[in-house]
Amino acid sequence: MQNFLHFVISPPESSLLYSGSYDALLVILSIAIAIFASYASLLVSQQISSNPKTKIQILWIAGGGLCLGIGIWAMHFVGMLAFSLPCSSSFDPTITFLSTIPSILASILAMRIISHREISNSRLAMGGLLIGVGIGGMHYLGMAAMRLNGLIRYDIKLFLLSIFVAIVLATFALWIRTRLQLLHGRWNTWAMTASATVMGLSVSGMHYTAMAAAYFIRDGDTSEVASGLDPAFLSAIVLSATSLIVVLTIIATYLGKRNLLTAGKSYKFIGFLIVGWGGIAWLSADYYYSHLSRKIYQQEAQLATQQAENVASNIDTSIEVLKGISMLLSRDKDIKRALRRFGSDVAPSQMNQEERKQRWTQDKVLGELNSSLKIAATTLGADIIFIINAAGDSIAASNAGEPVSSIGPNFADRKYFLQVKARQQGYTYAVGRTTNVPGLYYAYPVLEAGRFIGAVVVKRDITTFSYWTN
Repeated sequence: MQNFLHFVISPPESSLLYSGSYDALLVILSIAIAIFASYASLLVSQQISSNPKTKIQILWIAGGGLCLGIGIWAMHFVGMLAFSLPCSSSFDPTITFLSTIPSILASILAMRIISHREISNSRLAMGGLLIGVGIGGMHYLGMAAMRLNGLIRYDIKLFLLSIFVAIVLATFALWIRTRLQLLHGRWNTWAMTASATVMGLSVSGMHYTAMAAAYFIRDGDTSEVASGLDPAFLSAIVLSATSLIVVLTIIATYLGKRNLLTAGKSYKFIGFLIVGWGGIAWLSADYYYSHLSRKIYQQEAQLATQQAENVASNIDTSIEVLKGISMLLSRDKDIKRALRRFGSDVAPSQMNQEERKQRWTQDKVLGELNSSLKIAATTLGADIIFIINAAGDSIAASNAGEPVSSIGPNFADRKYFLQVKARQQGYTYAVGRTTNVPGLYYAYPVLEAGRFIGAVVVKRDITTFSYWTN
């Protein structure tokens, strides 16, 4: 209960707050369940006042209080499901269960008060006060059960207003019920409906006023919240179960009236309630699974997006490294010394490719350079690093000694060579002339006293990227 009733005087900075939104369908359902629960409890109050047996009265009071209390509790959690935050959330099972106690106890006491045929103003005020406080206690205890990636703080003014709204509207609902119950015929029926509607609105009004009083503050921790009851699952089960309790309570009160038992309208009404409960249960279950499907889809879409971003980032980083390797090695003294032997005005070698490969591979100075290039390629994550002279002949490579060695071929026609010869950084996508493996090539000119004497070329095989792209 670390986040239970921590008040603030002024609103926190908007940049620190989560911005929530409401689902209109679930808001309507939450209000409907509160009205039906209120209607059922008012029907029960008629049974209490008309039944002289004390034991039966106690059973009706307990049943009506349970119906109203659970209805208030259900309205809260369906209302919580209607409210979406851009973070993960769950509910602590123990505190969630305990939050039913204030609303049930207050509802039982209120049922005891309003069950009298004649109610004084003090009893009326006491009943409204009990229901209002019970609604408030249940709501804020239910909020304490909420677990999310952040903190919950309450505006003290709106907090007090929410309790005041609950008490005033509950008292007004009881006034309608008690003061107009002396009317006969259809006016009595309208009084019952109006009272249930106002009482349901008192529950809903308190809830949504209290939600307006809550500030959901980010705490910078994006980790998953502690395990608990999923809000959608909890609200779907609560809505279905409470609808059943309310329907059964209303059916019991109608069947308890002998003068209505033989009336066809009574059976039609009961049938309507059963069908209505089935529809609500189906709708809540369907909404839960739709919510679950959307949640899974959003998680998978988020994961896919993150993976795509990681792939792009890894490929971009790899490309930047390739650029940096060629630039760094172009300043290496050993590479410049090897290229200096060929000069800046050298013509392509007249030896065939195999002769060039054999001679330059066996050259002692170039052999040492080959070993250095192999270490550099392994350390820096390049597939091949090779050195070409001013004529475009490859004189040294990190894969020297291998069957597909890059030493010997002439690359003067390659796009990247033409670019480096023009004193620019070269790059291209091409199929390897010796390896037959496509890849990305990045080259950087090697200059000495302003003269172009060769280039460093770094290749990354396209197959290396398959791990990410797959």
